[in-house]
Amino acid sequence: MLFLQTAKHSPESCPRHNETVNKVFESFNANLGALLKKYGIKMVGGWALTQEHTMVMIFDAPDPNAMFNFMKDPETGAWQSYQIIKTRPVITMEAAMKMLK
Repeated sequence: MLFLQTAKHSPESCPRHNETVNKVFESFNANLGALLKKYGIKMVGGWALTQEHTMVMIFDAPDPNAMFNFMKDPETGAWQSYQIIKTRPVITMEAAMKMLK
């Protein structure tokens, strides 16, 4: 099951300019692989819109509960503390086209 996630922070809480936030960001990034493995999730891709202080990620999770548990993990919670996160289930364009037939 695919999930599209956007993470947006303010310029004031940008990891590039805020030392406290940078430490949280670095810790999360260092542990992301282990966290994903813990919940059986794969990161399909991630992109940064640097001028908009936004990150976009696609995750492949076995079910909604896995994604929910990943997002409520204390380590992920620290990462969420300085930004607004939106996580939405998505389907591929190919799957959407099949639904229309």
